[in-house]
Amino acid sequence: MQQTFQINPANINAQVIENILATAKAKFGSRTFRLIIDDEPIAAPVDQKELYKKTLQLRELFKDVRVPANLNLTDLANEMLGE
Repeated sequence: MQQTFQINPANINAQVIENILATAKAKFGSRTFRLIIDDEPIAAPVDQKELYKKTLQLRELFKDVRVPANLNLTDLANEMLGE
């Protein structure tokens, strides 16, 4: 079982810690659990030129696809997901 909390250090206070521990106690009961503190990796900035090139490649790939004007994409997605 796993429980993840993502918290900005500026928002950590005693109440936050108490809430985390209360959640852990409720979820894990009397079992021993690990509390791991890890830093969030810094995402590399997106190269806008490369993103644009990839977008052009996708547009070229699907240039001949025609989507009917009356197609309800929400219904289609729900059907594919079995909802």
